Amino acid sequence: MNNMMYLRDACFQIIHVDMHLGLRKLTSSWLHMSCPDSVPSKDCVRTLHPLKITDQLFSSIFSGDIIYYSTAFIGQVRFTTTSYAHNKVADDSSIVFKTGLEESFGRIRRIFRVNDAEPIFYVDVISKMADFECNTTTDVYSYSHIQTGTFNQETNAVFISAKEIVEKCVFYERNNAVCTCYKFPNLEQCS
Repeated sequence: MNNMMYLRDACFQIIHVDMHLGLRKLTSSWLHMSCPDSVPSKDCVRTLHPLKITDQLFSSIFSGDIIYYSTAFIGQVRFTTTSYAHNKVADDSSIVFKTGLEESFGRIRRIFRVNDAEPIFYVDVISKMADFECNTTTDVYSYSHIQTGTFNQETNAVFISAKEIVEKCVFYERNNAVCTCYKFPNLEQCS
């Protein structure tokens, strides 16, 4: 936990102009920050860790040079694929995204670029989501920030852009393919 606190403090220190220039360059390279003098905006999308894989489905859909990645940063927020997050302590592959006006929960299966264009995210959609309910003897409490649903990787997946990603969420899957997603409201939403 202490290492995470040091990393967090380093992110904040990079922004300060009075930080030693050599230390700023070194720290920014460790944190994959291309411009240490400013915090990247949400419009800044960077892909990292190219993968040597081929996917026949994608090759049949997209014409051109397809490069797959395991990680993408939107601003300073990291997103990874489910295969990258497998067996790791942290999972940055679970997201809330918008298609039209509707928000959905999903997990990022692939991050890729076609002919060096903007990154495309291939997302497995978690279907049949419902608010988590807690029954007591007298009342039923419903929590919209906790959703439960079913997860089937084979049936429902979509291609989205980085602009359609709303936020990361926490994902927990049980053995029976029922999963739970937790959204974290910010202070503005809670006040």
